[in-house]
Amino acid sequence: MKRIIILSTLLLSLCGHAQINPAMDSLVHQMLASNAGYVELQYHLMPLEVIPRCCYSIIYIMHGQAQPHPDNPRYESRRPQFDSLYYELHPKEMRIHNAVRNTCRALAREAKESYLWEFHHEGIDSIQYAITIRGNYPQWIYHTPYMRHFDKHNSLKYSYTPNHAQWWFDDPKISTSLPSTNCGQLQYEYIPDTIRRHPHPIDVSDYTERIKPVLNREGVEKHSFYFRCDSSLAVRHPEVKMQLTSTFSTTPPYDTEIFSTVYCIDSSKLAKTVVNELQAITMEYVKQHPHTACELFLTNDIKVTATPLLKCPLIEKDAKGREHEYCVFHIKSVIPDRYYIIITDTHGKYCGWPTYPMPYGWQTMKSWINGKVIHHTK
Repeated sequence: MKRIIILSTLLLSLCGHAQINPAMDSLVHQMLASNAGYVELQYHLMPLEVIPRCCYSIIYIMHGQAQPHPDNPRYESRRPQFDSLYYELHPKEMRIHNAVRNTCRALAREAKESYLWEFHHEGIDSIQYAITIRGNYPQWIYHTPYMRHFDKHNSLKYSYTPNHAQWWFDDPKISTSLPSTNCGQLQYEYIPDTIRRHPHPIDVSDYTERIKPVLNREGVEKHSFYFRCDSSLAVRHPEVKMQLTSTFSTTPPYDTEIFSTVYCIDSSKLAKTVVNELQAITMEYVKQHPHTACELFLTNDIKVTATPLLKCPLIEKDAKGREHEYCVFHIKSVIPDRYYIIITDTHGKYCGWPTYPMPYGWQTMKSWINGKVIHHTK
């Protein structure tokens, strides 16, 4: 079973200057202290947004008992193992499920407006909640079929639906032995008390100096690469290939430069330590510089394929009049226990994409200039 990275200190530091509902704060800390689910915190203050906002995502899976299968004659011999795993997991999952559901129903009693729907029939459970806790800001309201005023000032959405996929976050022994029956997903969003309407660019030099000690430690390998694609490059140039996280694009990013530093870690334990410390430093930086234009992501799961930590559009264009963006994200390689922390300073057309532009082969690349590739030599 995976162990949760405790983010309580990080979350409390944000709560110090934001107005999270106390009931939600308690629920988040229950989730962090358990190993039955996944928590992610996002903080957004982007140049085109009227207001900053914080968002928690809580996801958990409910599992049922393993059932015999005619094509698996070994089932009976493994039944005690399956049952033991189920009886270990079930109480933890039920505590989380009840805590989420009870918190939502308690918040509905004090809400400005709420929508609660449940369906229970022959062992099938489906739940949909939408709750506006407080706030009355018509210019920010968006409409749903069942609520007139579901705004982002302090609100949540919760769904609990059947989920028959054999899936778990990072523990293969569960996904291959116990069926998942339901998936619960809660999204809670609120606006910090201090409304900051004039975001500023990040001070890259200051932030970089803060995270250097975390990345420049024993066990972390480092290399840099430079990417340039001029506007004169042919549209269908065969060497133009960009890696957008796990997908690839052959459309060239015209007039683009990427300056990147890659940090490679071959230990899951060290990777967790590094990511946790980076999250703490980044949270502290945002707390000390509340006007910084950024998107901040904190998570207790580092084993996803590609996850951002910090995205910062620099607002001002560079000397060539191009858009400019600074990103820090981490990638879990398909190679077991290999993790990458990647810092990119991108100038040009790929800025603002929801994915992260990386030239194909970045793991060993030194430079890519209009199709000419030079690799690092060891």
